[in-house]
Amino acid sequence: MRPHGLPLLALFCLALLALGRAEDIKGRSRYGRRRPYFSWRELGRDAKFTWDEANYHCHHLGLDLVSIGSYRESRAINRLIYKDDVDYIWTSGRLSPRGYFYWTANGHRVKPFNWSGTGSLGRPQPDDSEGHEYCMAVLNNVYNDGITWHDIACHHRKPFICE
Repeated sequence: MRPHGLPLLALFCLALLALGRAEDIKGRSRYGRRRPYFSWRELGRDAKFTWDEANYHCHHLGLDLVSIGSYRESRAINRLIYKDDVDYIWTSGRLSPRGYFYWTANGHRVKPFNWSGTGSLGRPQPDDSEGHEYCMAVLNNVYNDGITWHDIACHHRKPFICE
């Protein structure tokens, strides 16, 4: 028997849970599974992917591209992007056939609390400036607009977060 009568397997599970929580940007993963995966930390700062490639990579890990369901989550991701000096990341946000953005990870509509007020054409986001901007990314002050959301053509290459 181990301290307090806990078997070794129980101690191991508790240690894993504590480690996962310590490294998770939200305190725990959305689905109660693993800690988030940050592509620029795991694969290097130069590794960038199209939205489909990033989505496939997350699914291969048993995870989804990040969804941002609250202002608090948005601020946590913004702090992380700022701290790690990342220019942009993909999210699970996609444009639906009905014309609104939703999180592919959970099917919920994107709540409009961090869309940028500007973009490449100086218009509020989403603006579909390229004519086929079906994916959603978080950009780090690319248009002097802070760390904000933008609709982006899915063929662009960016790092990503899986959760």
